[in-house]
Amino acid sequence: MWSVDRFRGLTSKVDTLYAIHRSITREIIERFLRCKPLTFSSKMILHWIYPEDKRWAANITDKSRNIPPHREALCETLVLLAVHGTKLIPSALGINIEARVNAVIRDLLDLSTPRPGCHSIMICPRYAEAAPDVFLEILEQDLKAMIRSLLF
Repeated sequence: MWSVDRFRGLTSKVDTLYAIHRSITREIIERFLRCKPLTFSSKMILHWIYPEDKRWAANITDKSRNIPPHREALCETLVLLAVHGTKLIPSALGINIEARVNAVIRDLLDLSTPRPGCHSIMICPRYAEAAPDVFLEILEQDLKAMIRSLLF
């Protein structure tokens, strides 16, 4: 950890996770995984950036494609949980971290529900890193659907 005046940060998120993993509770994990619809949705982000009568301008000003820092940090946390969570989070908590992260990524990449920005190409590498099997499965489904639509 580092501290300069009133600013603080982490030099290594992985090391921090290893240092605090014994303090992580089921409630903490559940709260984090429940926050995804609000924090990952660009619809909510646009709600904060633009008044309702100006939201149409988001695409023109390119605001809808920017990834806010908190969104990137949340994606990094999903990756850390997917990669290290099974090792670090005690099974006594009764949470299958890998399955839960897979479910979050599957929900975020579900193209059948309109959530503008959730499918941002800039954030896709994080989704792929957090849940590679789910990401590839959805990508394969989308490619098959696109080929079917081109052929018929």
